[in-house]
Amino acid sequence: MNSAIVDTIVSHMVRGDDLGVLTDFAARHVTHGYETSGPWEAGEGRWEVLLSQSLASDLGREEIEARCAAAGLTYMGTATEHLMHDTATHDSQGVIKLSAKLGGSVYVSVCDKYAKTVGRVWLRSPDTCNHGVTICHQCAESWEIDYDVLYSKTQAGRKLSQQRADTRPTPAPPFPAE
Repeated sequence: MNSAIVDTIVSHMVRGDDLGVLTDFAARHVTHGYETSGPWEAGEGRWEVLLSQSLASDLGREEIEARCAAAGLTYMGTATEHLMHDTATHDSQGVIKLSAKLGGSVYVSVCDKYAKTVGRVWLRSPDTCNHGVTICHQCAESWEIDYDVLYSKTQAGRKLSQQRADTRPTPAPPFPAE
């Protein structure tokens, strides 16, 4: 599988009570190359917008947070998405295509807990994982909410299981008996 990352997109979620202020804020950032999604209603009298741009041109979390504070808006958080080449085996986000012929060293089998369908999820390192689309030891636990992660079925699954075991914190020793 070609795993070359083509671009990394950084998205910033911004919330405000004044729709006019929020849309003006978003419009100013569009002129600096950001793309926007929204605004959409996030509760009574609150609105949110998502600003996205390539990591190479992104102003960074601290700068966006400072601009939000100056405009009276709330910075809600950031997300990162790694874009890859769309190939015969996976799409640009890393979703394995149904027709892909893959060895078990690159994917982890999962079974939807509700629909009972089995799927394949691309194992990635944490710095290139699109958490929730691909899987790594940092996000595997969140996959377990809706899926049975079949760690023992593939080489990649066993590797992921070992990575998770290696990164779990060591429990503190018990207090000595008095």
